[in-house]
Amino acid sequence: MSDLSTLVQATQAPQPSDAQLAPLIAGIETRFGDNLAAILFYGSCRSTPAVTEGLIDLLVLVDDYHKAHTSALAARLNGWLPPNVYFFEAEGLQCKYAVISMAQFRSKMHSRIDHYFWARFAQPFTPVHTRSDDIKQSLVANQVQALKTFYTNLVAIEGAPADSQRFWSAGLQKTYACDLRPESPAHSQTVIARAPEFWGNVTDALQQECPESHINTSPRRIDWRIRRVVGKALNLARLLKAAGTFSNGIDYLAWKVERHSGVKVETSPWMRRHPRLGGLRLAFGLWRQGGFR
Repeated sequence: MSDLSTLVQATQAPQPSDAQLAPLIAGIETRFGDNLAAILFYGSCRSTPAVTEGLIDLLVLVDDYHKAHTSALAARLNGWLPPNVYFFEAEGLQCKYAVISMAQFRSKMHSRIDHYFWARFAQPFTPVHTRSDDIKQSLVANQVQALKTFYTNLVAIEGAPADSQRFWSAGLQKTYACDLRPESPAHSQTVIARAPEFWGNVTDALQQECPESHINTSPRRIDWRIRRVVGKALNLARLLKAAGTFSNGIDYLAWKVERHSGVKVETSPWMRRHPRLGGLRLAFGLWRQGGFR
């Protein structure tokens, strides 16, 4: 096992706070049954001792979309543009969980243009449910690949990392610029500062496994230009899709943008009755007021 794999495996080890997620995990296990491969705990709540204080982020990995969804349309949308996002509440805990197949999750770690998954899952996460040891090992390999993809793309525009926290903070800012993200530039610094030792260690390991002299930077610089356009379009499509699958999706989207940017847009009963069209109107209103950067 490489140094990078060893570091990632240690980061994915269970945490004391995982036990608090038991009601959510049990509910998801019941819904997906044998089709459930793994559940990943990630995001801001993962770094806080009391996970009950926020909306928990979970990623649900499944074998087959048609077994995962009662609607054929939902299954097709999940395969066309993963993930599908849903709201779930159990015993006072609230989460939004995203659904993707194991096969697509693995392939997205290599994606040239769609950064959605490798940018998120290069960051620390914890598998809080895995069906087998083989899946545990595959999740280590998936995060290793996400880190390599992120790193090689970032070196192309930032050069060799002199300071790991500044390097990865700049990387997150670059990915935010490829999304309709409301976060300020300082948000990326906060995210990286949650695990400074992790980012320092993986940077050292990546410099050994992916020497800068071996990275072909020219096509990756072009990819960032394409990503800024295509990424925003994919992000908008995902938001509109989530507006139709996520409980109170319109209100959640408005709340999240206001929380991060201070921009407030009122939702309406019409938007709630027609969530995808309402999501488009809401996104346009937020963009006009500077809610998206």
